[in-house]
Amino acid sequence: MPLMKTPNAFAILLMCFCLQLTGCSDSSPESKLATAQQHLDRKDPQGALVILKGLIQDHPEHGEAQALLGKLYFRLGNFPLATRTLKRALALDPVNPQLNLLYIQSLIAEKQYAAALDAIDSQQETPETTSQTTAMSVLALVGLNRTEAAATALNSLPTEDPEHYLVLYARSRFHQATGDNDRSI
Repeated sequence: MPLMKTPNAFAILLMCFCLQLTGCSDSSPESKLATAQQHLDRKDPQGALVILKGLIQDHPEHGEAQALLGKLYFRLGNFPLATRTLKRALALDPVNPQLNLLYIQSLIAEKQYAAALDAIDSQQETPETTSQTTAMSVLALVGLNRTEAAATALNSLPTEDPEHYLVLYARSRFHQATGDNDRSI
């Protein structure tokens, strides 16, 4: 008889843990978002994924949760889900330049170059994002084999002390696409 109590207690404890993990408790959306961030900080993306999916299921209009889930999908390399989720997040927060940049990066990762250029054209650029946006334009133009337009955009990027890794990457991809492999690295 004592053996029956232990598995039942363990099952109840496991069920409570799963309910808490999936966000079925009655905690606030902000609390669930903070818990998801804690999972990310502890390098537990799967725990964060479960919490964020539950939070968005309960609160689909929660822009911060949509944004964090989109960023997580991007970090995990799931670009189709990242693109869809980031697009929903941008619909809820259209004036977020960093989120828009990540959305454009996701489109480029999916090789949706024309859509990336459309998103670049429609975004509200800030001085902090100008180089990154131009670098993504170069990447999209190279992807579309529009090397002359890419060269023009590339020439507007800073030549010394680039502000962002995307600037270096765009330069490298351009030189690779134009056959100048010595300058591509």
